[in-house]
Amino acid sequence: MEILIGKSKKPRYKGSPCSDVGIMLSIVIVNYMSRDYLRSCLDSIFSGDMEGVEIIVVDNGSKDRSVEMVRENFPSVNVIEQETNVGFARANNIAIKMAKGRYILILNPDTELKTDTLKRLVDFMENEPTVSAAGCKVLYPDGRNQLSCGYLPTVASAIWGGQAINRIFRKFFPGRNFFGACALDPEALDSSHEVETLLGACVILRKNILETIGLFDEGMFVYFEECDLFYRIRNAGGKIMYTPDATIYHHAGGSSSMALQKSVTYYLTSQEYYLKKNLSLRRVFPFRASVMVSAFVKSALLATTYPLSSGKDQRHMKYKILWHWYTFLHLLKNLFSQSGRPEIKTS
Repeated sequence: MEILIGKSKKPRYKGSPCSDVGIMLSIVIVNYMSRDYLRSCLDSIFSGDMEGVEIIVVDNGSKDRSVEMVRENFPSVNVIEQETNVGFARANNIAIKMAKGRYILILNPDTELKTDTLKRLVDFMENEPTVSAAGCKVLYPDGRNQLSCGYLPTVASAIWGGQAINRIFRKFFPGRNFFGACALDPEALDSSHEVETLLGACVILRKNILETIGLFDEGMFVYFEECDLFYRIRNAGGKIMYTPDATIYHHAGGSSSMALQKSVTYYLTSQEYYLKKNLSLRRVFPFRASVMVSAFVKSALLATTYPLSSGKDQRHMKYKILWHWYTFLHLLKNLFSQSGRPEIKTS
């Protein structure tokens, strides 16, 4: 029996798994210590108007009873329980290999969907047969736009940071991308267009493109794995699109319970892995030194303006100061190491 989301007046949590026949969409959610966000996410899915859907949740060793919550309240959801945190890429791959849908929706647990989001995403892919992957409009809970698409990372964007500096340059040179990395103008979020990369919080992909190019690269525990996937899709001749017709709400950062310092470590190691693999980064020492100096300067500049800010802006600024400072410390420690990949406990 198929899940008929929003088509029955019976309690929304009741139901049985989809049969293999007629499954259009497989929703894959990787969860780690995000029980409350996950419940809200699943609530929003089951409140929608899409049928022919299967939902697969891979739990990466959560200790917050996430698995029990799903099994008790959403019995039609297929839960794959991992004993430890195996990483975002590997967890997604586990679910994708089991998925039966024509399309795969990679979805963060800290997202909430509008009632028509799934239908609009599938309709978009059905009407655009040349599109391999697509992303939608992503909003903060207060309704502000999140920058959810743009350009693939480059060595320059890794050093300079991309967005802020790029926006300054684009005031003088419209339409030019200087440093990459999600450097679109906010106005671009109001129309459909081809992009290089998408925010991994909500991405729909044709399953056959994954069968052609391969799944997520498990060499990246977390961060940059979606950029690597989009890089390979584009190299294979695939098209990646952004559409504002479908919308989700994203509690940015809500799906990660990692300490900030550990997040920085994962980010930097995955970033270097991506650049070595796809952009032939060879001169590692000058690259690390450049990023380290850039991080120190950014941290110092933000620290000087921190007392002049207030409230919400001050909290965001504090986060950025710490991020850049931990970046500096990590690179200082690993400046001369061979790999720059310290051993990290993932559980």
